[in-house]
Amino acid sequence: MIFHLNILWSFCQRSLLILCCVMWLYYPPQSAAQPVVELIMEPAAQEGTLSVERIRGGVNVFLNITGNWKQLSWQFQGPGRFSATEFGGVYLPPDALPTDAAPVSIAVTAIDPQGRKATDTLEFTLAQPFLSPTPAEPTPTPAATYTPPPTPTATMTPLATPTPEPTATPSPTPLPLTPAPTPTLAPVPQDALSAESHVKKAAEYLEKRQYTTPQGQNAFEEYQAALSIEPDNNAARKGVYDLARKYKYWGDDEYQKQNFQNAKNIYQRYIVVAEYLVSAFDDDAMRKNLEEVQVRLKGME
Repeated sequence: MIFHLNILWSFCQRSLLILCCVMWLYYPPQSAAQPVVELIMEPAAQEGTLSVERIRGGVNVFLNITGNWKQLSWQFQGPGRFSATEFGGVYLPPDALPTDAAPVSIAVTAIDPQGRKATDTLEFTLAQPFLSPTPAEPTPTPAATYTPPPTPTATMTPLATPTPEPTATPSPTPLPLTPAPTPTLAPVPQDALSAESHVKKAAEYLEKRQYTTPQGQNAFEEYQAALSIEPDNNAARKGVYDLARKYKYWGDDEYQKQNFQNAKNIYQRYIVVAEYLVSAFDDDAMRKNLEEVQVRLKGME
């Protein structure tokens, strides 16, 4: 009798152990860390209103996620087109809007191997203060009419040449006037200081993911300004090379996944940065990479 009870007890123990293993496989313990999904839009990650002119060239939307994901799905609402991929996408605004402003919503849902879901939504309003063709006409007209104002600056410089003509009598007066090169000496130290300020400004744009856009408000232009003032500025030079590496990596990744439209948009930005590095530093390795990307772009046309 005791022998049979021992056998029954051993069988129950093994059954309980097998049941625990099955429960562990199908119902794993929930960890404290929850899935994280973050949408970052270039040129600006903040929600708000963006003008069409500011994002006319397209807005790259990159997806940064932590954890192991088995499924990603996108939902897009609004005017324009959004081409989604596994890791991001490109939003292209329309050429015209039916109203003065229109809402745009880009949402992503991620599912991890345990079946947990995480979502994030990027919402902004698309405005069109610059869509009418009229602003394009005034821009050339002031360019033609305002070309004379630079001439006063040219006339101011010749004023220094007439001074030598009356040197016969008022020779003492032009001599004190010639020490006016002092204003040219003042900008020199200011330029040296402004190089660092450009680098700091570029760092602020990098935090906002404003790498090469929008025009006049991006890290690439700030690095260029710093290097034009101080060509040996290591921080600015490293910053430009980092931008080139980022765009090359993103473009290659999209190309390997056969997301050719995304790859073309990213490669075009890489070419702008790489061409500057080749011309500024005569970098043979960068020149070779640039030629390879240009050949690849032609193959995608």
